[in-house]
Parts: sequence; C-alpha cells; structure tokens
Amino acid sequence: MGASGSAPGRGLHRRVIETGMSDHSFTKHIMDLLKAAGLNGAVLIFEMPPNQRSFGNALSVLGLGSVLLRFVRDRGQLFLDVAPSTRPESYYPFWTVQAAMGWRAFDEPAPASDLDTLHDTLDCLSRHHDELQIAFSAANFSSTLTKLEKTSRELAALITTVQGPIQ
Repeated sequence: MGASGSAPGRGLHRRVIETGMSDHSFTKHIMDLLKAAGLNGAVLIFEMPPNQRSFGNALSVLGLGSVLLRFVRDRGQLFLDVAPSTRPESYYPFWTVQAAMGWRAFDEPAPASDLDTLHDTLDCLSRHHDELQIAFSAANFSSTLTKLEKTSRELAALITTVQGPIQ
C-alpha cells in the first residue's frame, strides 16, 4: 500500500503543482526549471510527449541521482511523484514524501493548484535534495519506505475522516 496507484484515496491527496503549461516542450521546460532551481544533472529516462487528443496529457520521468522524478500532466494539472532509482515501481506523490520526511505537516491539506506552483515545489526539492538522495538510496530506502507507508496510511485515514468512507 502507498505506492502510486495503490493507496486508498490516492487521487484525493495527490499534489497538484501547476496548471496551464505550454504543450510544445514539456520535458525541456521541466529540465530548464530543474536547472534554474539548482538541480543539475537530471537525465531523461522516459517521456510521453503531449497529445492534444488526450487533453495535452504528458509524462516525463527523469533520473536525478538515487531518485526518479515523474512529472505527469493530466488534463492541465501537473503532478510530481518520486521513487528510488532502484525501485521504479515505488512512486509516491511528492506531497506524501514531504510529509513523511517532516518537511510539511502530514495533515496540512494539499494546496489548490492556483496556490501551489511548480517553482515552489522545485524550491523545496532543491532545499532538501541531499536529504532526499540519502533517504532514497539503496542503503536507506527500507526505513524511508516505512515512513512513506505510515504517512500514506495516516493520510488515507485523515481523508476518510474528513470525507467519509469512499462508496
């Protein structure tokens, strides 16, 4: 439980980080913003360019040291999920990672898209880059996974408390 797509209420707490991005160079735009935030050395692992028939949805997976960054644009909203490079099946929403690592209160509501920008998210990622690299390294991911799963359960319980059980 907890990995991307398997947590109860996953879509309800997935962090929205920006809307309205140009359709022409999704991955280049992301990589330029990473560099501007001081996060150099990102390597493109996979991309699905924007497709107008599917609302301009796009996907870019970038490797940055021991971390995989998955940027997903879905119907104009942009999401960031993070996984260790040694376990690419174990993606977690960046919002959950922030809560698990103590960078944000776990019960702090996910901000609305117009209040939370990609620049703010990348600033946080830049400030905590070294800590994230250590936490997602092969040697330390087991203990990080415990924190992520606990946080995912707490978030799911909070969502259930606030919204009631999913019918």
